[in-house]
Amino acid sequence: MLSGYYQAFLDAVVGTDPRMLGAYLEDRAAVSNALVYRNTTFRGAADALATAYPAVARLAGEVYFEHVAIAYVEASPPRQRSLVGYGEGFADFLEDAPGIAEAPYLPDAARLDSAWLAAHRAPSQAPLAAADLAALRPERLAELVLKLHPSVRLLELGWNVHDAWKHNRADAPAKTHQVLPERQYVMLWRPAHEVETQVLSAAEARFFQTLACGGALGEAAEDALAVSQDFNTTLVFAGALEAGAFAAEQPDLDGKREEWW
Repeated sequence: MLSGYYQAFLDAVVGTDPRMLGAYLEDRAAVSNALVYRNTTFRGAADALATAYPAVARLAGEVYFEHVAIAYVEASPPRQRSLVGYGEGFADFLEDAPGIAEAPYLPDAARLDSAWLAAHRAPSQAPLAAADLAALRPERLAELVLKLHPSVRLLELGWNVHDAWKHNRADAPAKTHQVLPERQYVMLWRPAHEVETQVLSAAEARFFQTLACGGALGEAAEDALAVSQDFNTTLVFAGALEAGAFAAEQPDLDGKREEWW
């Protein structure tokens, strides 16, 4: 009963279709009163977007962000009781937003904000430590199948927006960043309490992508070397291990490749 009323109320407030709500009210003429909540609902949803996409809000400027946020809410109104997680499609929406040609890097900044939030909300798990691999024979390292930490997110962007995004997400003093249309790979993860970010080379990105898909360490190294002969497997693997990018699970030497991304 309550779920039906809630859905009917959403249809009246968000979808401006009050017909179903009348079945739950003694005075059917009072249905139109539900529409007074529309502005409050939209305001709350727009504020939720600003909270979820703080770097985009700052990069876009208050006036423009307000405009596109309201447009997004109108196009994709919230359908859940909670606004936590609302706005998953905001980055794609920005691709075709009016005026986006003035700041075409904003969709990629939004993807970074979204990935940051996903990493922040990901399940907690102890990261793999070097000591966990101490008993493994060196000759079997290439067969090792390691799972990335559940908070890891890998992004391929069309703009080198990471530095500008990170600066504005930290709400640091205004600074000019040169953002250019060039491919950029970024990894985000949360080994402890804080989300970390790292810009990757194309070879490093291929290395982590292969591992994320269930590939063994040796396979990931071969894939990375196919991108760049300068790739240093030992250095990258050791750095990722120290940074807490892997999940603390029993190494799997017979793991099967799984679809990912």
